[in-house]
Amino acid sequence: RYNSVLVNVYDTDKHRINHHIDDTELLADGEVCSVSLAKTQEQFDGNVLLAEMEFKNADGTVVKHELRHGTVCRFDAFADSRDKRSHGVLWTHAQGRVNVTFRNVKPGSLGPLLEEPGNGATCWDDF
Repeated sequence: RYNSVLVNVYDTDKHRINHHIDDTELLADGEVCSVSLAKTQEQFDGNVLLAEMEFKNADGTVVKHELRHGTVCRFDAFADSRDKRSHGVLWTHAQGRVNVTFRNVKPGSLGPLLEEPGNGATCWDDF
């Protein structure tokens, strides 16, 4: 179903995402699935608020969603673009968080996969 994944590590409360509307040019369909994950052991408690995601409608009304460890947020990027509905994460927990976003992009739109050793790809296993 999804053929693209983006992992963002937000290290501190200084990292955020301002309101924006996703660029849909490369998307095969509009479904976006975003999962918030704890970054530290203390955050694994489901009561710890990691961040808050806001959706702002064209008329200025705002809908907020609390993001905790394991929260899944789905939205339709095509509908949001059409309706001029933006979204953003304006604050993050002081100890940060991890976000994993899944999308279905058009075949070939991201270029060749980086599969060969020495291709400049970087991996981290210590976050």
